[in-house]
Amino acid sequence: MKTAEIYVDGSHNTENNTYGFGAIIHMDGKKYIVCDKSEKNVLRHGSTAGEYWGVIRGISAAQALNAERVIIYFDCASIEKVAKSNKKYKPQISYVYNRYMKEKEKELIIEFVKFKGHSGNLKHNEADTLARYMTGSKLSENKRKMCEDMIRGRIREE
Repeated sequence: MKTAEIYVDGSHNTENNTYGFGAIIHMDGKKYIVCDKSEKNVLRHGSTAGEYWGVIRGISAAQALNAERVIIYFDCASIEKVAKSNKKYKPQISYVYNRYMKEKEKELIIEFVKFKGHSGNLKHNEADTLARYMTGSKLSENKRKMCEDMIRGRIREE
């Protein structure tokens, strides 16, 4: 069974009204980079908007790579909670994420692995740094260069 491990993180920057995400997919000995930013008015949701968007785009990319199973590594509790809930969500972003995940459960095996953020998980740290880079947050020169290299490469052998 083709399995994709997706490390995801979201970020928001209130200085420039931007949110973004970094999703790093590990599959078949390769690392795939998926990242983006938006200036849409969803900042009231904080980095959660980026977290949800990162999961959605990560799953979409994994399916394009013919994944049959995805394992999502995350640090935001609502990633799993909202995905599995049968509750009717009022915030549009939670509603869209919940409906998307319900549909994907019919197509894929989806597993969730939560861990404490900023706890030293190197793969997740890359996703976190990438999400912050996408929003224009201040980063050290080394981290900025790392993100630029990851984005330029997009796919790498591990």
